[in-house]
Amino acid sequence: MKKHYLLCLLTAWVLTSSIKAQTSDPCNTMSSVDEIVACAVLQFTEATIYMDSIYQLQISKASPDYQLIIRENHNLWKIFAESTCSCETYPYSETTLATLTQYQCLTRVTNEYVNHLKLLQVGNMSQVP
Repeated sequence: MKKHYLLCLLTAWVLTSSIKAQTSDPCNTMSSVDEIVACAVLQFTEATIYMDSIYQLQISKASPDYQLIIRENHNLWKIFAESTCSCETYPYSETTLATLTQYQCLTRVTNEYVNHLKLLQVGNMSQVP
């Protein structure tokens, strides 16, 4: 499962790099299936970067014992995200919607996880963006 998550991140990075070379924001046009998928990949990449920043902020403010719990929660969230999105995507696995559905799901659960991270009671919560 960890391999799949890393593969998704690597794919997102590669696609995002090639997208940025072609256009500044594929979400502005979305006139083809490729642009719609590229937009979904870009949104997932942005959500992941934001999630990582919130995660690192919370880890930096937590006590050592709480850091272990947050890290364990983070690892379990990765499994949850992958399994949830695999389940949601399965009905579309033989269609052109599979990749789009996968990235939309990953973006949604990542944003939900960001909200969870922001609710953790570590340090001064007024610093969380």
